[in-house]
Amino acid sequence: MRCPTFRTSCQFPRFSSLLIGLLGLALTSGALRAQIDPVKAAEEEALRRQETTLLLQQNIAKAQGHENEGDFEAAAILYEECTRLVDRLGGVNVEDQLRQSIEGLTRSRHALAVAYFEQQKFPEAAKQMDQLLKFDPKNPTGLSYKQYILETEKKHEPFMPSKDVLDKLPEYRAKKTEVSALIQDGKLLYEMRLLDEAKKKLREAIVLDPAAKPAYYYLSLIQEAEYGDEARKRDAMQKERLVEVERSWNEGLPLKSAALPEPNPYFRTNTVNTSSRRRQGILRKLNTIMLDELLFDDLPLGEVVRFLDEEVRKKDPDGKGLNFIINPFLDDLPSGTGTGAGAGGRGGDPFGDGDEFGGGDPFGGLPGGGGAPPLLDAFGQPIGAAADAGPAEAVDLENVVISIDPALHDILLIDALDAITKTADIPIKFIVEDYAVVFTQKSQDAPQLFTRIFKVDPNTFFQGLESVVGLDITSFSVGGGQGGGGLGG
Repeated sequence: MRCPTFRTSCQFPRFSSLLIGLLGLALTSGALRAQIDPVKAAEEEALRRQETTLLLQQNIAKAQGHENEGDFEAAAILYEECTRLVDRLGGVNVEDQLRQSIEGLTRSRHALAVAYFEQQKFPEAAKQMDQLLKFDPKNPTGLSYKQYILETEKKHEPFMPSKDVLDKLPEYRAKKTEVSALIQDGKLLYEMRLLDEAKKKLREAIVLDPAAKPAYYYLSLIQEAEYGDEARKRDAMQKERLVEVERSWNEGLPLKSAALPEPNPYFRTNTVNTSSRRRQGILRKLNTIMLDELLFDDLPLGEVVRFLDEEVRKKDPDGKGLNFIINPFLDDLPSGTGTGAGAGGRGGDPFGDGDEFGGGDPFGGLPGGGGAPPLLDAFGQPIGAAADAGPAEAVDLENVVISIDPALHDILLIDALDAITKTADIPIKFIVEDYAVVFTQKSQDAPQLFTRIFKVDPNTFFQGLESVVGLDITSFSVGGGQGGGGLGG
């Protein structure tokens, strides 16, 4: 009995304080209502509506501008904001703005959905239609196109990747990006010749993507560079060891050449030239005169020579030309000894030892020389063509047929002579004498022999042999004048 009485007496003060609070709140709200001016409140509400309407029109204009530029995402966001502003105005006196907002939102979201649909991104396309239906649930375009998207997605479902794989695409792309960055790092380090660091980067890329072909390519370049470095080190080491071997041989061994007297300083400047000045002049013209055209349609050699005489006289800066002779007899000695060229080519160098203008055989241009001596066997009997050669017979070379067709253009005179000998119907050759260019019949070729004369200082030659081979040549004597400064005795 004591407890209920106590509880009743304890709750009474709380109920009293609650009644007092409610009475005070009612009195305060009544006082506030008495202070609000209805006219002023109406004016403020009108200003707010006017400001909201102006903002609505501006947003519609901006959205239309974005739509015209093709930025449908920005246009859709502004159109959605316009529908919210229409709701804030209660839809009163803004029916035209609401219609413009819904139509613009429909066009923008539909354009975005079509773009995703063409990329076969059906969930994204459906989200665009859901976003449209959120602001206009009965929009016929949104409802019909969403249904079309869902049906098409169902048809393509067997041919589309699973959602799990699509969800992991960002991870895969991030890995590809990391692999590309590692490859680029390896390439840069390779170009800086930091090969060890480059290999580490490229191997990391291969671990992430074993099919990264650029990584293998740069690794092969690094291996080639390392091989080249090691090969160069090996070569340098081998050369250094060879130098050490030579140095060990030379240490303590005085060179005999140091005790030799100074050699004749003039023997190196003695250029041997066995061609006469007149022959050199002919060779110079042969190697400098250019013929514009060379065309012979089965012409006899006599006509060809007359043509050459006229053309060379025109082209010669001196205006003198060259002498041409047709020799109907064979040479007394075998051909091919360095004095002429035949139908098969310039058999034996017709101009000697290869000086600036072709040089000359020291015996080829002399009267009565006719080339090198014939070949002899062990018993002193001529061999080859010299053994079979009978008495020289005259040949009518005037009527030898020359045929050069098609024409040769811009050709040197020396090459023109070579072409004439190659196109003759019987073997012929030309010889450069001191006074003329001679055409003659070409006999059977024999092995080519050349004569060369070299002038040396005999004393220096002997001393050099003694220092190189260690032979004592004091028993030899030096001849005077035999062989043009050669060895006598």
